[in-house]
Amino acid sequence: MSYDFYSLDNPHFHKPMLYGFKQVSHKSERVYTPQINKMSFKLPSFPLLSQREMIEPWMSCDNLKKDCSKEFCECTNIIKVPLGSVVELFLIDKGVTYNANHPFHLHGHPFRVVSMERVGNHTTVEEIEQMDRDGRIVRNLRTAPLKDTVTVPDGGFTILRFIADNPGYWLFHCHIEFHVEVGMATVFKIGEDWDMPPSPPGFPKCGNYNGKGLVSMLYPEDMDSMYVKKNKSHHSDGSDIDIESRTNMISTLGKWWPFVGGAHPYVASTASINSSYFSILLCIVISFLVIE
Repeated sequence: MSYDFYSLDNPHFHKPMLYGFKQVSHKSERVYTPQINKMSFKLPSFPLLSQREMIEPWMSCDNLKKDCSKEFCECTNIIKVPLGSVVELFLIDKGVTYNANHPFHLHGHPFRVVSMERVGNHTTVEEIEQMDRDGRIVRNLRTAPLKDTVTVPDGGFTILRFIADNPGYWLFHCHIEFHVEVGMATVFKIGEDWDMPPSPPGFPKCGNYNGKGLVSMLYPEDMDSMYVKKNKSHHSDGSDIDIESRTNMISTLGKWWPFVGGAHPYVASTASINSSYFSILLCIVISFLVIE
């Protein structure tokens, strides 16, 4: 894996039709994009482990139809790793844009730091690969320290090794918060879906909360219906199992409005006023409880 800061028209920084990266006159005020392998990681709207049945092929970086060396690329980069394999991870900091190290953190697995070196003010993937072919990179395979976070020298490399023995989806990212927020990360999928533990019964899912109990208490005639959809999954032996997934309509703000003293369009004004009094009284009671 190689990374650096790149001069790209990142839509998160530079709005289309307003200004581009190179239209910012002072170079010191331009916002460069940190990327791994010229791709920004896009966080999915759901947890990959507990809702892995929602992962779609179009989310993959393999389906990008762009030249990422010239254009901004963003995707949910998932690298598949066989369960039980030994992984050697080569991290290369090109060091072209800034003279700064990056700390990288791996979730789910400790790793051994088998090599680390600063080559110069900047480097390339080709230079590091040639050094390795020439035998100029020495790996410490006997007393390598065990870590879960490690720095990578600017203009250099760090080599990690770990045993992929913990099935799941594990985030690997730069530990500078701004960098991971804007996509300096990737995910390792260790093993296959059948190697991963199932979610507990009734485990909450992103997108399925609609305040059903409170809404039904206030407006029972206006409850959204709930339907059940059967999805297919597989046991490790290949046989089918049914997964019950419930999808609920999300409540609108109007249904909650009486709790902040407003009027609901389906309720008479008297009921709205009573709701307003109730919400004020509730706030007063909570205030007294907090003071106590």
